[in-house]
Amino acid sequence: DPSYFLSFIKYHSKWENEDFSFDEIKDPESLSLGFLMHSTASIKRLGQNAKTVKSNERMALDPICEEVLYDLLDYLKDQDYQVLFFDTPHCHSETEAKRMNTMCDILEDEGFSYLVCDVNDGNYDISTDFYNDGHVNYYGAEKFTEWFGEYLKNSYDFPDRRLDKKCDADWIGVYDYIKEGIQVFEDAQAKAQAETK
Repeated sequence: DPSYFLSFIKYHSKWENEDFSFDEIKDPESLSLGFLMHSTASIKRLGQNAKTVKSNERMALDPICEEVLYDLLDYLKDQDYQVLFFDTPHCHSETEAKRMNTMCDILEDEGFSYLVCDVNDGNYDISTDFYNDGHVNYYGAEKFTEWFGEYLKNSYDFPDRRLDKKCDADWIGVYDYIKEGIQVFEDAQAKAQAETK
C-alpha cells in the first residue's frame, strides 16, 4: 500500500480542496500522528446544506468489489482472525447507502462483525462535524474517537498501553498538541470573522 510509504496519500481528499495545500498544514509531521492538523479543514464546517441519505433498500455491489470482498473474507477465515469491519462517519449518497446495506448483509451471512456509524443517529451534526461529505473535522473526530473508544473498551479486552515503556514516544503529548493547534485555528478564524464585520 503506497500510503505506508507516503503518508499523505491517506489524506487524499486534500486534493479536492483548492485551499488545502501542505503550506497550510500546522506541522507536516502531524500527517503521521493519526489526525491531520490543517488550518482550514480541521475546523471547517459543511453548514446547513449538508445532507446524507438513509435507505433500507439494497443495490448490487460492483462485481470486482464484490469479488475482492469475498476473497478478503475467505483469507480472514483461513487465518482465523478476529475482525471488526466498520463504516466511518460520512454522508452517504443513495447508491452508497444501498450498497452499504448489501455489504452488511454479506458480512452477516459470512459471520463477520461490523459497525455502521450512522450520522443520523443523533451523535453527529452533519452541518458542524464534517469538513466535506466524506470526512469528519476535529469536532466530529472527537465524537467518533470517544464513541469508538467506548465501543472497543466495552466489547474487547485490550490492555491499557498508555503507560507502557514500549509505547511510541511520538504519541506522548499528541492530544495536547492537537488541542493547542485547534485553539490557534479557532482564534485565527474568530479574529478574521470579527475583522470582516
